[in-house]
Amino acid sequence: MKKNFSQLAQAYRYHALAESDCRAVLQWFEAPSLYFPAQQDALRAFDALSWLDQAVKDHPALLSGTQAQEQCTAAFSATFSLPAQSASRLFRNFLRWFDAPQPVIIGIEGLDGSGKTVQANKLSAALEQSGSRVCLIDFPQYGSFFGKEIGGLLSGRDSTSALDLDEKSMCLWYALDRWNAMRPLRLEDYDYVIFNRYTLSNVVYQSARKYNGFHQEFADWVFSLEHTQLALPVPDLYLYLDTKSDLCGENVLKKGGRDYTDGLDVYESSQALLRCCHGIYRTLAGKIPEIKILDCMDGRGNLKTVEAVGAEILLCLKDMHISP
Repeated sequence: MKKNFSQLAQAYRYHALAESDCRAVLQWFEAPSLYFPAQQDALRAFDALSWLDQAVKDHPALLSGTQAQEQCTAAFSATFSLPAQSASRLFRNFLRWFDAPQPVIIGIEGLDGSGKTVQANKLSAALEQSGSRVCLIDFPQYGSFFGKEIGGLLSGRDSTSALDLDEKSMCLWYALDRWNAMRPLRLEDYDYVIFNRYTLSNVVYQSARKYNGFHQEFADWVFSLEHTQLALPVPDLYLYLDTKSDLCGENVLKKGGRDYTDGLDVYESSQALLRCCHGIYRTLAGKIPEIKILDCMDGRGNLKTVEAVGAEILLCLKDMHISP
């Protein structure tokens, strides 16, 4: 389990925060940027966290007393020049996660046909075998309201395809599909939550379409949409399964027909798009420490075995001290 808010505040005091810890605090404070924050925004977020943590430690009645909470919220608002509504929301969220256990969030990423589904299932099974409680979710959820619309756009059969729709509108479909799937979940009931595709896919594919490469401002917009506005959980780790883009179509077709299309969808059919996505994933991995690249190709240019890649994933979790 990762740190709750009380542990995050203590880690901050002792300069023992991991990168993923920083994202959690920035998300809670509704910072304008989670992955490329200005130093003053980050310091303000952590100062606010420490202020509330100390307030609760000095006055334990804040955990239950309504009047004391109102007084604390007013002082918190004044100290950090926050609107009363924002201060109240931040304080409530702080109390909610003050000492609550938090699951480790893992996103499995890669180009189409890179083996994400197989590896997500293998990782889930391995963690469950160790006694951990695991939630595994595939995105998009093609059976949901939002997922059906995404499938129609990707299939190319509708009057508008995913290549025709503007990039921010396409981002919204994917983001709302995730929001819809996450609404009924109690994440605190799990030790690990694994996403087969997640927010990073939105950043990469729509950046490739609009900018033909990495664009920090657009990436910030997507991360803010999903993690700040829709409050979707921020991953502690992204595992990018790195494969050759020219193998994607061949690997996808081996899977056979899918609910939304019988062949390649409009993204999978574009080699130029996939090559660009490959480059953006690698660029982001160089900028964000939580994104780890796993080379799925052997020295002869062939795909490694499912077992070999699965073993590397477990080793990566162990190296990051997030395995059971």
